[in-house]
Amino acid sequence: MARKGFVLALVLLGTLLALKSLTEGVKFHDLAFDQAAERAAAENKLVFVDFFTTWCVPCKEMDATTFEDSEVAAWLAEHTVALKVDAEANETNEALAKRFGVRSFPNYVFIAPDGKLMERIAGKRSPEQFIAVAQSVLRGENTLDRARSALAAGDSDDPMLRSRLADAYVEMGRDEDALEEYLWCFDEGEKHDEGYHGVRLSFLLSSIERLGRRYPPAREALVERRQVAAQRIVDGSAEYDDIAVYSSINEVFDDQEATLALYDRVKDDGLLDTVTLFSFASEAFDLLLEARRYERIVGEFDVAARVDRAFQTYGVTTEALRSIDALLEQAEKGLDHSTRKQLEELAKNGDLQDQMIQTDGEMLRRGVASSYQVLIGVGRLDEATAVAQRLTEELDDAESHNALAWAGYLTGAPVEANLAQARRAFEMTGGENVAIVDTLARVLATLGHRDEAISVAQEGLAKASTTHDRRAMEACLEYCREQPAG
Repeated sequence: MARKGFVLALVLLGTLLALKSLTEGVKFHDLAFDQAAERAAAENKLVFVDFFTTWCVPCKEMDATTFEDSEVAAWLAEHTVALKVDAEANETNEALAKRFGVRSFPNYVFIAPDGKLMERIAGKRSPEQFIAVAQSVLRGENTLDRARSALAAGDSDDPMLRSRLADAYVEMGRDEDALEEYLWCFDEGEKHDEGYHGVRLSFLLSSIERLGRRYPPAREALVERRQVAAQRIVDGSAEYDDIAVYSSINEVFDDQEATLALYDRVKDDGLLDTVTLFSFASEAFDLLLEARRYERIVGEFDVAARVDRAFQTYGVTTEALRSIDALLEQAEKGLDHSTRKQLEELAKNGDLQDQMIQTDGEMLRRGVASSYQVLIGVGRLDEATAVAQRLTEELDDAESHNALAWAGYLTGAPVEANLAQARRAFEMTGGENVAIVDTLARVLATLGHRDEAISVAQEGLAKASTTHDRRAMEACLEYCREQPAG
């Protein structure tokens, strides 16, 4: 009986070990790339390479999640010879990473036995997303094919589809083709989609600038467009777009001083009309605010007027929404069919209306908080108090109190009123909003309440539920610890 029990125990142990082996995740082979390619050719498989670095956090997250998934492990075992390569460990690994165009991490490539790059995955993917891409590789498809198909099925002049095609060219190492598509989006995209303006001057510019770090013609193209915009500004023919292009390119080049220098030149020499100069001044205001040049701001801008304009603009959305029914009643008296349909959709879409109203409020907070920051920065505290009171009377919510407290923190010398605002926002949210916790802790630390600040930041870190929130609170905690105790 004892012997039977022993045998049964061995059987159970063997079963458990077998099950464990099935859930141990992806099996990476200890082979050189050429050896892996030979093996893949013999077994009619692809070579899969996980390029990582020791400092790459998303790489570690992939190891702990996607590459522990049994379906991912089974798929890679069946269809690939999988390698794991530290791209910075030695010259051989660095050369291999360069050979396959690895420029960011994590980076996963599928390679045919003859060395042809079949597909690339840049960044984290869930198990389901990873397998979906992997399956498409078996069908002979890749990122570029999918981007082309999407463009063919949609509008060939859609800048979002064209920019995704450019992204796909980048992933496949076709830099010249990528730049051609990016520049079409930059030069022509807004003509086909007015809503593309924000994307064009932010995400698109950043994509071109990143491409330019390894492909000089991309940077040269931005320099050329910056020069054209600057010339139009100087000769007085500029429109708002020229100013936006000039300042936005300077921003991605981290050369905001050039924007301020040109602003000074055209302002002093009277090279722009009043409306265009006002647009340029708005760009300059934000740069001066970021640089904490408060004395210059109050010398050149009417801060009180900026506050008044922010309040005048606020509420426009609400009034417009109230007038929808009235506009629909007038539909037979001049509204075209397209406009009527848009108004009817807006009238039915309560979520969109709420979002528009929230955006209206956020614009007011930002407009007032920027002026409040200037007033705190130059020590005009009575005026600052009046501005803060005006905002919180209009919007007595946690976001407004937090915006004022954060504006004070940004000066580098917050006042006690900012601490009261931060505490009020914290109380109103029960300490559950990471951004508000961050503000309170930083204001506390800056004002010398180091121990309380650390305690608040630690509690915030303990509650953080996302990677973004954890990183924010870790940075906040580090800041608090660096401040001297009062």
